[in-house]
Parts: sequence; C-alpha cells; structure tokens
Amino acid sequence: MNCEKILRDAYNENKKNIKLPSKIKFSLKNKVLEIFMPQETTVANMQTDHGAFESWALAFMSWVDVAMVRLYWDPPKDPKEPNYQRFIYRVENFLNLFPKSFEIKDATLLKASERRGGRDLIMNVPSGNRDTSTIKNTAKLLSMSEDELERKIIEDGSLANKFGLNLLDRQLPVGLFHTCVNSNHRIFTGGKSAIDLWGANDDGKLYLFELKKYMKSPKLGIISELLFYTMVAKDIQDGTFTFQDKDIEEAGPSSPVNIIPETKSIAAYFLTPECHNHPLLDQNDRSIIDLLNDAMKDDFKRRKMKSPHRPIHFGKIGIHVKDQSFEFLVCE
Repeated sequence: MNCEKILRDAYNENKKNIKLPSKIKFSLKNKVLEIFMPQETTVANMQTDHGAFESWALAFMSWVDVAMVRLYWDPPKDPKEPNYQRFIYRVENFLNLFPKSFEIKDATLLKASERRGGRDLIMNVPSGNRDTSTIKNTAKLLSMSEDELERKIIEDGSLANKFGLNLLDRQLPVGLFHTCVNSNHRIFTGGKSAIDLWGANDDGKLYLFELKKYMKSPKLGIISELLFYTMVAKDIQDGTFTFQDKDIEEAGPSSPVNIIPETKSIAAYFLTPECHNHPLLDQNDRSIIDLLNDAMKDDFKRRKMKSPHRPIHFGKIGIHVKDQSFEFLVCE
C-alpha cells in the first residue's frame, strides 16, 4: 500500500509537496501503520525527515485513520552511541504518551538505555562563548539565519513582552551525562544540540521555542525536536535530570540551573517566520498539536499519584515584521 499517496490524499491538497523519507519504510494494513528504521536512521539527527519517527507517526495519526503505529528498528553496532541513546529516550517517552496507539516490536531493545542503573543523570550548562552582537536587519525576515533570528528576537524584546517573561535566553544545551560532565561519561549527544530559545515568567511557567528560519520546504522534524526538548525540560523539573555540584555552586540567578527546577509548567512553541510550517502541521479536526496536548493531559492523569502535576501545552507562533519590529502571532 502506497503510504505516501495515502498521506498526501488525506491532506487533500496535492499542490503541497508531501513526501515520506526514503530511508524509513512505511507499511499500512488494517489501520496499523508499521514504521521500520534502519541502523543509520536511529543515530540520525532528529530534525531530518529520516530521523524523526515521532513526527511521521503523529502525521499519520492526525491525517489518516490509523488505530496503531508500530515501530521497529535495527540497532547500531554500538548501543552506547549518544544519538542512539537519545533515540531510545525518545521511544520511551512516545510510548508513555501514546500507550493505546503506539507500540514497538521488540521491547528488549530498550534495555540498552544508559540511563538505567541508579547513577546521577547530569545536564551540561550554557558556555559563555555565545555571540551577543546586535542584529540591525529586520526588513529581510525571510532571509535571516536562525542564529540571527535568535539574537534579534532577544534584542527586540517583543516575544518576552508577549508572554510576560522575566527571562529569555538562547541555546540551552541538552547534553546528558552520568555522574559528571565529561566526554567519557556522555549519554546523549551534546555539541550544537540545544533548545533555541527558552524563558520563564513569575508564575513558574517555563517557555520553550523551537525556532526555524524560513524554508521553501519546511521539515517535519521540528516536531520531534520540540517534543524531545520538552521531555528533557520535564525531567529537569521532576529531578530525574540534574546538574553537577560545580555548576550549581557557580550558577547565577538567571542560570537554567536555578530557573528550570523551580518552574511548574511548560509552554512549548513552534516558532517560524510568518507561520510557514510543514503542511502536515496545519490545523484539522485532529491536528498534531491537538494530539500532543491531549497526550500530555492523559499522561498527567495516569501519573498524578506518582509525581506533581506539571501541565504541558504545545502551540505554534509566527514571526512577523511590523514597523521595523517583530510581532508574534498565534498560528491558526
């Protein structure tokens, strides 16, 4: 069965270029979608189409009459590979969020997780080497790089004002280590992997923004990215992930070390120029945003006796230029 045609027809706008990633195999039969990921895709960057299994699973749940999504994959030769460890974490979270509509063929593969064993799970913190130079160009919004957009959004102040943020910062790293921050103790990949923009308000709400520059053909992997970052932030809030003593001792009042553990809820937004997202992120009767928000509500109902209630909400925000300043509007 041609899954790509089914998804395109379900969207019902053939002028939109909806293509499935060629490196992932899809099979749909009796309302069960099977997704097979070869080794290379389990260690791929999750923002790429062939690394973003959550994005495609949600797309079929949203646009096609799918009752169950079943994932199976070939693990890499080295199960400790940081990208693969992050992949396992993502699979486990997706299982928790969609217990009735998502399953995996071989649960024993999850035993390769390096987060087991009772060791402290440590996050790294931002470095002090980020570019803080000002950006003067707001007229060419659609040609700005993501780095330029990040710096201009912070400098502009409109996003912080819209949500009443007393803090808005950029490039929050999401590297995970056991015991201490050291390359020999790495669990998740680090490097350039970071939350684009994050902030908090006086009500204890943490805001996460996954920013993308303008692209003629936006990638659907933005969903997997923001979902991953949101789950990491939730695990910091819950104390599952923490920071090493040295970073705690040296942290200032605006450091994520002090801010994030004290927040009580999360608002996670896709942030794009003029609401230009992948077409499958469009609103419909059962949109991907709706699926995520419903899953978060159901997850808290299941866990309410085990951990504090920390609401999580997803949404879409568009960046617009008005009178040489940025304006941020909720996408329909």
